[in-house]
Amino acid sequence: MYQQKIYLTFDLEEFDITSEFKSSIEWQEQINVSVDGLKNLLQVLNKHEVTATFFTTAAFANEQPAIVKQLSLTNEIASHTFYHSSFKNEDLKNSILALQQITGENIYGLRMPRMRQVDVQVIKQAGFTYDSSINPTRLPGRYNYTHLPRTSFFDQNLLRIPASVSPFFRLPLFWLAFKNMPYKLYKYLAKRTLEKDGYLNLYFHPWEFANLDKYNLPGYVKKPSGVQLLKKLDRLITDLKTMGAFDQLKNFEH
Repeated sequence: MYQQKIYLTFDLEEFDITSEFKSSIEWQEQINVSVDGLKNLLQVLNKHEVTATFFTTAAFANEQPAIVKQLSLTNEIASHTFYHSSFKNEDLKNSILALQQITGENIYGLRMPRMRQVDVQVIKQAGFTYDSSINPTRLPGRYNYTHLPRTSFFDQNLLRIPASVSPFFRLPLFWLAFKNMPYKLYKYLAKRTLEKDGYLNLYFHPWEFANLDKYNLPGYVKKPSGVQLLKKLDRLITDLKTMGAFDQLKNFEH
């Protein structure tokens, strides 16, 4: 019997989102917030013994190589390019090399920061076998990808695995939806999407699971965070475990 698959994915990056709201913080604090959130997040993942995919910037990995190496023992490490807030095409290959050096593992997947679109040939030439840089919905002020397929597809022989959206109205299931939707509605949409597509590709950020109260961020970005959000994720994983098996995106079968 075909088993439905659940892919929990996390963009492991420097905590630079404050710069989008005209409030910058020091580099080391950006790293520390992500480390704090990651440590909290791993308590829940380890409790449930589920594996995940961490799209990791090479900059974060270079700052915390021991943490990323340990993470790679039970999870997939994929690329979130080199830096979260700047990009050059050569960052793709350089991020692979840096992450391979730290983990000793092959790097297969890419997710561009903020779902930025990059030429498919550039992605392939860097050495990636899959890309998960599409949120096939409309997010005002950010992007509109409703013209792209809602589920996995091949683009010039590159496997592209969009973030999950609902089969009706393409309601997004990404991190902001998880934060701001009533839990019962989010669970309903996730269940319907899983039943329709046979898989879920959900994405979050480890920094969300740190305490963000002191930062100058809009409420829809900041709350809930820390312990409150951890409890919500714990509840979600508990419910999803009854619906399918958790896996890493590198094992995705189109």
